[in-house]
Amino acid sequence: MALEFIKMLAQQTPETVIEVLLFAISKELIIKQTTQLENLAGIACIAALFATRKFLFFKSDETERIVMRASSTVASANRLADVHIPASADATLGEVVADAVVKSGHTISIGALAEFEDCALRVDSIHDKKITRVEIISFQRQEEN
Repeated sequence: MALEFIKMLAQQTPETVIEVLLFAISKELIIKQTTQLENLAGIACIAALFATRKFLFFKSDETERIVMRASSTVASANRLADVHIPASADATLGEVVADAVVKSGHTISIGALAEFEDCALRVDSIHDKKITRVEIISFQRQEEN
């Protein structure tokens, strides 16, 4: 049980939590002497976890986040984060997110978000009213079943 708990702490994703719960319930069913009613309850819990994993996870549940300096170019961000930010290659991330936030009618502040097709840019840090770090949130491409 301790190994599953460590895995859940190391990889904090919904998929890992479901996997750890599946292992824990399965181990309890196999190791302990339980009644038929307890076995039925354990099997129902496992079925509910499988149904949750199959039907309640969406593409946006799994994201990848990378924090970069606002002075980084769009070309380097596209290459490192494997995304497509629609801006000129020599523009900086700070410029792109600032322009997008202002165009949307919001003020530039920590947490301000600029969304694109396969990613979003979030203002991560501001110093002296200047954006210093930008978080790139990449929506992972998952194949539909």
